[in-house]
Amino acid sequence: MQFIPRHLKGLLAGGLLACATQVTAQAPQGNQLPVREVTLDNGMRFLVLPQDGAPTVAFVTQYAVGGANEHLGSTGIAHLLEHLLFKGTTSIGTRDHTAEVDWFRHMDQVHDSLLVARVKEGSNPVAIVGMESRIRALEDSAR
Repeated sequence: MQFIPRHLKGLLAGGLLACATQVTAQAPQGNQLPVREVTLDNGMRFLVLPQDGAPTVAFVTQYAVGGANEHLGSTGIAHLLEHLLFKGTTSIGTRDHTAEVDWFRHMDQVHDSLLVARVKEGSNPVAIVGMESRIRALEDSAR
């Protein structure tokens, strides 16, 4: 008894052979881009590709941080980068750092009270809604 028709056996064999064949891409010959690598004293590395034409700049920023790049003794770098990029410092990303610190401290206190109220047995649902509303109001006023 024959399960695979004879004409399909040839196609199947050819398909298996094609799957087993290794194909490699070839680099284009002669058209190498004039990319220059510049490394600053602080370790920041730039790949520069000058192009004639309009005086514009385009760039991609990549940070070698996170689980794939960290090793024992250097963990937390991604978290530090997150703070620097999205929360700023005392002089970058702020209009009035002293006032903002006071707002953040107050928001943290209300948020901590909300977390305690959520896990506490017999907590008042009306108080929880009030704290959530207060947090939203504080966030809106901080903008």
